[in-house]
Order: sequence, then C-alpha cells, then structure tokens
Amino acid sequence: MNDTLPARPVSRVMTRVKRDQQVRRAVRRLATIAPHLADPKYRPALQSLARITLLVDRVYETLRDRPLLDENGELRPSLDTLRRMIGTQSDLLKAVGLMPTSVLPDSQHKTLDAVFERIEKVRQQRDEKQNPAAAAD
Repeated sequence: MNDTLPARPVSRVMTRVKRDQQVRRAVRRLATIAPHLADPKYRPALQSLARITLLVDRVYETLRDRPLLDENGELRPSLDTLRRMIGTQSDLLKAVGLMPTSVLPDSQHKTLDAVFERIEKVRQQRDEKQNPAAAAD
C-alpha cells in the first residue's frame, strides 16, 4: 500500500446512509431518555427533532470559527438562519415534552396536589365551624 494515494471520496449514498443512521440513533436515545416517547405516534416528531438537532450542530460547527460580521460590517445572514433553526429545535423539544418549561416534574405535581388537598381540608373545617348543623348531616 502506498500512503501517498489520495483518499477515496465518500459517495453521496454513503453520506446519506451515515446521516440516516445518526437520526435513528438520536431517536432511540431520545426514546430512552423519555420512555413515553417510545410510542410510535411520537416517531415523526422525534425524527424531525433529531434531524434539526444534527443540522444545528453542523451549522454551528461551520460558523463557530468564522467572523460574525461580513465584509460590510453587518451580521452574517447565516447567523439568523442558525437562530431560526434553534427556535425550531426548541419548539420541537417543547412539543414532545423535553423542555423544563413544557411539563412540571412529578414531584411538583405531587406538591401541588398536596397544597390543593390542604386548602380543601381547611375549607371543610371552616364550613363545619360556621354551620355545625350541616356538618352533622
């Protein structure tokens, strides 16, 4: 083997296969993180989320080492494209319940339920004190 031979270019088909594998792995990882997403009805949203996440990563890697301003001293239009892609990613994360603001953790649900139960008990006790005849029935 000669080490000076040029590397064989990667075909478009192989690039597509590699990206499809990355999407499938990301979907599996998301379904593992949040078991409720393993339901097939979430598959299209998870695939879109995986694709946009991979695109955001690639675009960011491309833009990271470039200047923010173009030759006219204005922000590059590609930064706005990245911002919109991140917004889409955020919307998809919320849609599948993976953003902290999209759902309350279970412990907070239990805490809220306990607060409402306590309020109801206080109301019942107050009503019993105000109207003892109704409480006896």
